[in-house]
Amino acid sequence: MEQDRQAAFSKRLTDILNHGALNLALAVGYQLKIFDVMADLDRPVTSRELALAAGLHERYVREWMGIMLAPGGLFSMIDIDAASHPAGNLDHPMGPFFYTVSLMHCMPVGLSNQGRGLGMMWGRNQAVSLLEQAGFSDVQVLEMAHDPFNVHYLSRR
Repeated sequence: MEQDRQAAFSKRLTDILNHGALNLALAVGYQLKIFDVMADLDRPVTSRELALAAGLHERYVREWMGIMLAPGGLFSMIDIDAASHPAGNLDHPMGPFFYTVSLMHCMPVGLSNQGRGLGMMWGRNQAVSLLEQAGFSDVQVLEMAHDPFNVHYLSRR
């Protein structure tokens, strides 16, 4: 009985420390504007390219990424709920607006610097494929009752 209590306490303490470290890493990413820099990137980048774009030393960016994307950890992403082929979006209630924004803003930004130019209507199939190519597994696409225009992608590293 005492061993069970000690094991439970040890696990709880370890969880508290791990969550504290993750919250610290989130705060560091926020303070150093790493999340803002990533949101403005026109394509997937290496840790070196991210460090350069953020004006930071690559070693620290790599260490930060190691905390944020620990093996076995979860990655969460919310994006437009769309089909990967335009024909699948003909009945999308916001389709014309999303395609307009995609063509007039997202595509030009995405194509700069030889980016892939995915736009904002890349769709579920393309998103799942890119997450898997990036080394994520168990990709789930979750619809959100409170948000009919976006889906939540949840995957493991």
